Amino acid sequence: MTPRLRPELERFRPWLGHWRGPCTMAGGVAAFLETSFTPRFEGDLIEVQTATFDAESGVLLSTGVGYWTAGPDGVAAAVFSPGLGAVLMREVPDDPGGVALETMLAGNVRFTVAVVADGETLTLTARRTEGYAGQTGDITAGVMRRSLSPGARP
Repeated sequence: MTPRLRPELERFRPWLGHWRGPCTMAGGVAAFLETSFTPRFEGDLIEVQTATFDAESGVLLSTGVGYWTAGPDGVAAAVFSPGLGAVLMREVPDDPGGVALETMLAGNVRFTVAVVADGETLTLTARRTEGYAGQTGDITAGVMRRSLSPGARP
């Protein structure tokens, strides 16, 4: 059965499901990224869960959960991660094949998450831009492929 999605979220239908792939964390740490997109509340929002694991040991490095829905100017997302706490992110113009969500954090820190689909891959990048000078640092950058077995380890 095809899940219902509100019309503003239909562009994410191809993303529904579970995705996995290699990524690089801050400081060049090799890791593994898992992301799932699941419709919730009869398709009025999409739950996005992410987790990263150390590539060598399998130790959990980070987690996050977001709830994407339609805002007045595009996608709005309520996001929670242990490192950030709870934040409200809004869509900013970016690649038409993807979405970029952004928020300002305490201390003049801009936090941006971009997700772009390209054929059978989904690229996710999370980035912090700090201070007025705009010093930027990637937190996570990875390319994933669809997985049929959530939670399975390579």
